Amino acid sequence: MEITINDISFMFTFYETEKMHQAVRQFVRVCKILESEHCHAVTALVRDDMDLSQNIGPNCSIYGLIQKISDRVERSYFLSLLTGKGKIRRTADDPFIYNGKSSYACAMAAETGMLVSLESDTGLSQTKVAGKILNTTVEIDNVSCEQHMEYHREKLGIRIYEANKEKHKKEKVNYYGKGKAASPMDLPDAEAQDLLDKAIWIKGRLYARKGVHNYAFQETRTGIFHGYNADDLGDDILTALYKKKWD
Repeated sequence: MEITINDISFMFTFYETEKMHQAVRQFVRVCKILESEHCHAVTALVRDDMDLSQNIGPNCSIYGLIQKISDRVERSYFLSLLTGKGKIRRTADDPFIYNGKSSYACAMAAETGMLVSLESDTGLSQTKVAGKILNTTVEIDNVSCEQHMEYHREKLGIRIYEANKEKHKKEKVNYYGKGKAASPMDLPDAEAQDLLDKAIWIKGRLYARKGVHNYAFQETRTGIFHGYNADDLGDDILTALYKKKWD
């Protein structure tokens, strides 16, 4: 799924410089997460051409804002979001209208994906951005903060690790029922989450490798997984697992 950078969200003016910079920092942080391996359903961030000379803050154009970002890496990344990401391949027939401002890019997002927005207006800080295409009311899924990612977790393909501490404990052998022994999970939760994000699907289950050990992750609810050591895998699964380079 492609996520469209909401050009409308750069058409509003901030009246306070610090709020403008806070919103930009949040926007950059959200875009980095969307582009990371944490969001498995996101294939790319895309954009349409944007007028960088338009005013966005007190005596400040978008281009001027870019120049005021002191960190060179952050400045370069923010510029790439507005000018260097994948150009939308085609435009919609009619624009999406929000609060008097129009965008063909947003109209495309209404058809194919969702938006990532700068929180420059109240309606752009919601999980859906409401507007109109022609005379029809349209709501587009929207991400403008990290909380929105939890709301859109399934659509974004976010995997959440949830330890099954009653079953997959760190003990080598954990008997949880008559004649039943569960494999342990010897990783701390944070490391297990990181490995889950890197895991690959093999025969309907997620597998990963860390050090000399293999791990399996089982989906218990939509997007929620628990994991355990899996050092007794069959050759077919091992062959697929070893094709990937692991840390």
